[in-house]
Amino acid sequence: GLDIDYAIRVAGRISRDLNRSVTIAAILVIARNLPIGAPLAEIEEEANLLIGQAEAAAKVNKISPIRHIERVRDAEEGLLQLIKSLSATHVVTALFPDQIHDDESNSLIHTLMHRAPCNVVIGRQEPTEEHPLLTGSSHGPHDH
Repeated sequence: GLDIDYAIRVAGRISRDLNRSVTIAAILVIARNLPIGAPLAEIEEEANLLIGQAEAAAKVNKISPIRHIERVRDAEEGLLQLIKSLSATHVVTALFPDQIHDDESNSLIHTLMHRAPCNVVIGRQEPTEEHPLLTGSSHGPHDH
């Protein structure tokens, strides 16, 4: 559910305003029963595809990002540790209007909003035909 192109545009605006670099980061969650450096072709390929998509969006927006892939045991704790280790002043993410109710997005937003030690920017573009704004009560307990 991440809107990578929009997140990159927003991050680019912030980086230009503050004269800061943009780091594009992917987190690989490695099962505890595997060595942290275990080769995991499928998730490594997925991470590289996502970073490649973000780098392409960065190029269009005239941003020269730093690429970073982090291997962690726990997604939320790993994300928070990565934010600290990079001394990030901002974390920027964006979601599609029709995917703001999925559990993974909600978990990410909750962790960032409640625990990130920096500014948090969560973007959402206006709804489109491809990504409409979902209405109704079928998406969660807070939508009634």
